Amino acid sequence: MATVVQNKKKEPRLALVLVALITSLAVLKFLNAKVSLSKVPGPERGDMMLQAEALPAEIGEWKQVRFDAPSKPEELPDGQFWWVHGWMWSNENIACLISLDQADWTTWHDLSVCYKASGWTISERSIYEIPEQGGGTWHVVTLDLQNGANQKGFVVFSLFGSDGTPMDAPQIDAEAQKQADGILARMNERFREKKEAEPIVKKWGHERVIQSQLFMTYSGELSRDTRESLMALYLESRQYFRNEWNRHWADWKQKNP
Repeated sequence: MATVVQNKKKEPRLALVLVALITSLAVLKFLNAKVSLSKVPGPERGDMMLQAEALPAEIGEWKQVRFDAPSKPEELPDGQFWWVHGWMWSNENIACLISLDQADWTTWHDLSVCYKASGWTISERSIYEIPEQGGGTWHVVTLDLQNGANQKGFVVFSLFGSDGTPMDAPQIDAEAQKQADGILARMNERFREKKEAEPIVKKWGHERVIQSQLFMTYSGELSRDTRESLMALYLESRQYFRNEWNRHWADWKQKNP
């Protein structure tokens, strides 16, 4: 069972974890040639502005305990092109962070590059195919991280295009694509017929690509039950994000043809 690195009584330390999470995106300045640094983050760029209520107060056993809004565009340092909303969650045993990451991405962005650049070692990178109710699948990538002898990390992330299309993850430093187990297996069973339907096209060349992720630090071992609970929290949150984005982008395109 994972040992909590931080809890409600140590909330300021969670803020530091969120800062580290956001800072990890900075390496994209050098790694993503497709990013246009002339576009200032925020609503004028087409970014979506959310409040804490964009996610429910509770999801399963998890409770939302804090929301971190992105900085105002005029307060951002020169050259920053990412814009991050963050939600802290707790189930009384462990805490984690879920973020919606908006940048000027137009193609796949792999977070493993960012975490490596921030000093983490990737001990395992896995890809899961999650069935979509409309047919096809949506990839989820998990990262098991190590930083020194005692600090470990767990990351879940995926991306979707500006039209809501889920993106496939490339097989880079990954195990053979995993057949989902635990809660994922139950989802496969639930949507078996849908999975066999006409797949959703994972096209490239989107106008925008949006990323959501879950991040936590811990010591000890992360049990299977804990991983399943974190995955369930992540999967539900990303659906809220995509629904909110679809509404936002339709309105944005209407106002900015």
